[in-house]
Order: sequence, then structure tokens, then C-alpha cells
Amino acid sequence: MMKLSHHLLIISLILISSGVTATANPTLLQQADIAFQQGHFEQAINAWETVLQSKQLDSQSHIDTLIQLALAYQKLGNYPLSSQILRQALSLAKSHHTISQQILIQSYLGDVLLAMQQPELAEAYLNEGIQLAQQLPDPSLLAHLQNNLGNILSIQQAYSEALLAFTKATELARQQNLMPILIQALSNQAKVYLKQENFADSLNYLEMALAQIPQQPDTRQKGFQLLNLAKLGLTLQEQSKDKLTEPFRLPINSLLEEAQHLATQFQDKRLLAYSKGYLAQIYEQNQRYEEALQLTREAIFVSQAFPDLLYYWESQQGHLLQSQQQLPAASQIYQQALNHLQPIRSHLMIGQRDTTEAFYERIRPVYYSLADVLLQQAATADSAQLKTHLLNQARNTIEQLKVAELQNYFQNECVSELTKTNLDQLDKKTAVIYPILLTDRTELLISLPDGIHQFVMPVKSDFLTQTIVEFQRNLQTRTHFRFIQQAQQLYGWLIHPIYEQLLRYHINTLVIVPDGPLRMIPMAALYNSENKHFLIEDFAIAPPQV
Repeated sequence: MMKLSHHLLIISLILISSGVTATANPTLLQQADIAFQQGHFEQAINAWETVLQSKQLDSQSHIDTLIQLALAYQKLGNYPLSSQILRQALSLAKSHHTISQQILIQSYLGDVLLAMQQPELAEAYLNEGIQLAQQLPDPSLLAHLQNNLGNILSIQQAYSEALLAFTKATELARQQNLMPILIQALSNQAKVYLKQENFADSLNYLEMALAQIPQQPDTRQKGFQLLNLAKLGLTLQEQSKDKLTEPFRLPINSLLEEAQHLATQFQDKRLLAYSKGYLAQIYEQNQRYEEALQLTREAIFVSQAFPDLLYYWESQQGHLLQSQQQLPAASQIYQQALNHLQPIRSHLMIGQRDTTEAFYERIRPVYYSLADVLLQQAATADSAQLKTHLLNQARNTIEQLKVAELQNYFQNECVSELTKTNLDQLDKKTAVIYPILLTDRTELLISLPDGIHQFVMPVKSDFLTQTIVEFQRNLQTRTHFRFIQQAQQLYGWLIHPIYEQLLRYHINTLVIVPDGPLRMIPMAALYNSENKHFLIEDFAIAPPQV
């Protein structure tokens, strides 16, 4: 999504180049612009709709106001209405042959359609806009289009093409001194290189984007630019540990402190909450846990009016408590975060350009963190009753996650709790296995006739995932049996620890609820090296209902 000054800048270029001025109440238009800049989108919408209803605008100013109205609805997450208004504006622009307005609308429409999970249609609008923009002497609109096209190509994992689009946007923005678009295009290139695990180039482009910041005036937008670049820096620092030839020296602290200062200056609570929360992550990296906790609590306090932030910082507080082995307190705050997340989960996905990535970054970790702490508590529970209670809670949390994943995949809340495996209705010779891949270990929960059992394997998720990828690759090559090595490893981790239990209860059917990368492989092909049997030869494998 383009930032405010991007579209105000380009709209102003259109007005200047066409010599058009608004003939409606200028005070009301100014009030709408100010309200938008301050984040009061409903107020801006009311003002713009009043101006439009007055029918005092000339044709081009009418189109400009429709564009601004659409962007305000986009900010509120009403993408269908934003799309509808932009299409109306596009029709008017075509009928009045205002090419520059038509190009701008197509760029915004491409961005909105991408947020509505219609990338092919979005790309068509952008490419048409690019063809038109190439005929104009002003490259500012073309920079806008190329940046949005790069976003689509990046989501489609066409990374080379995305980088080319971002490079074009960067060059055009630099020529015209369009700093907001230049910063965005450079940071987008850094993100693409990060996806490719090219950490050196990612860092290089992030540093280039940061070099443009001092030239920006102190505004709310600058605060969010600092915030976004700091967050990108945090992600890059985490993923590039021990993989860069030189030490990581980005001034992330100072970026967040400046963002915090601007948040206070402009009384922006969202910006303030983000800057405090991300600063807490730096303190955690430096093992300054008390300061990290304090900043996180401050972020939670500031976020009381923002449910989409509140659960996130609560989850961060749970993580900090967990890292200090305060497990009961951590599980309590994780549960609180999940309670705040559940009612807004589907809303969080509205407008996300990549819903899968957003789900894995913002939603899945809350469920997994809670399950992780519950399993740790269960492992040291001082009574069988408490252990069973904690294991059931952990299993139910994973069940809830599976439902959430299905709902996100199908973009449909009607995929409900009814999809969960009903353990009470299973045959007594059937066992349900939940492999749970955690950062530092793999846990197996198995439901047997006498209840739920817990097994812990000291296999990190990264190593397990690597083995799964090799297993899948070797399975696809039928000229050799190299997959047997990984099939044995996976059997040893996922089945061997529970094999005696399966025999004791005369289990003949397994329902394996796969997690993450385990969905990529046929569990029936796991191999028992002791009896020379594949798993399917010893047990029937029933598909899970989740």
C-alpha cells in the first residue's frame, strides 16, 4: 500500500499539470486532507462524501476526490468498496480522457485488487497503466506503477522480475526526487533479497533506504518509515545470524527511538505502541529482559484501543516470561493474547497481500507459543491429573490452530469446529498422533484408549524440516532408493518412540495430524529398519479430519 504523501504528491502533480483547482468548499477539502493525515479516516470520508454530494466540483477534481475517498476506505479495510469507487473514478477518467488520472487509478486499483487476492487482475491493470505512463513525459506515475507491480511479482515468487520492477521504480523515483517512493522501492528490494536468503544484498539495499531518511521532514509518515525499516532490520538480523561476513551494525535502536519521538510529537498511539514494542525486541536480544518487559507492558497499555496490536504485544510479553522460565505466567498471558486474537483473526487477514505469510508471522506463533508452554508444564507436572489437563489443553490449542489454518486457506469462517477430529468417536484400535515441531525439540502427543500421552524428541524443527525436504526430493526420483535414509530417520523420530504403546493397545490404525512441512510427505512411506516394513505395512493410515 502506498503511503499518504505518495498519493498526495502524485495527485498534486496531476492538478498542477492540468491546471485544475477544486471549486467546492476549500475549507472542507482541507479538513478532509488533515483528517486523513492524522488517521481519522471516517472523518475524512464524511467530508469528501459531502463535497461529492454538493456537485460543485469540476470533472477532474471530482475524480481526484473519488481517488482520495477510495484510499480512505482502503485504510479502513473496506477493499470491495474502495475497488468499486476506483472503478467509478477510472470510468470517469477514461470518458474525460485524463490520462494521468487514469494511470494513477490503475496503480491504486492494482494494489487494492492484490489485497483482495486477485493478483492476475491486479497485474493486468498495472501493466495497462505502465503502457499508458510510458507515453507521458513525467516518470512519477511510472515509478508508482512499477513499485506496485513489483509487489505482485514478489508475492508470486517471480523474484527476478520483481527486482527488475523495483529497480525501475528506484531509478525513476531518484530522477524525480520522489523520496517516499524511493525509500519504499529500496526497502522492497531488500525484502526480496531477504526472501532469497541473500543477506548481503538485503542489508545493502536496507542501508540505501535508510540513507534517504534524513532528507525527510518530521511527519507521521517518516515515523512509520523508520518503524518499517527498523522492523525489516530486526528480521534481517535474526535470519542472518552467523551468515554475514561482517558484523551486523544497523542503528535499529536509534531508528525506533526517533520513531517514538515522532509518535509523541504527533500524538500517534499506533506508532508509539509499535516503536515501544519493537524496541523491547532489541532489549530482549541483548538479554535486558526487565527493560524489555517494561517496554512491552507500555506497548500493551498504549494498544488498549487497537485489538490488532493488543494481542501481538501480549504474545510478546508471554515470550519474555517464557524465556525466563515463568511458565504459569507465560501460559496465562498467551491464553489472554489468544482470547483477544480469536474474534479479530479473520479481520487481520483482510487486505494482506500475502495471506499465508501474514498468517505464519502474526497468527500461528500465538497458538504454537501457548502449546509450547503447556507442553513444558506438562513434562514437569507433579500429578497425573494435572499432566492430562495440560496435555489436553495443548492438543486443543493445536486443534484450534488447524481450524484457523483451514479458515485462512479457504477464506471462509464457515469452516468451523465441526472439522476437528472427534476423539470420542474413534475406534479403540485407532490412535491419533500430533507431531508438534518446536524450535528446540519435537513433541508427539498420542491419544490412546487410556488417554493422552506425551513424548519428547530432542530434534529441532530446522533439522527435521531439512530431512523432510530431502525425503520429498528423493521420493520424486524413482531411479534410486535414497529416500530410504530419510524415511528411516523420520520413522525413528515420529513413530519409534511410540511404537511399544501402539503394540500394547493393539492399535491397527493411525490418524496422523501433520504439522507444517510434514504435510509435504506421505507418512505411509516412513520406514522401519528393524522389521524392514514401511509404515503402511504395519498400520492403516487414515486421513485426518483437520
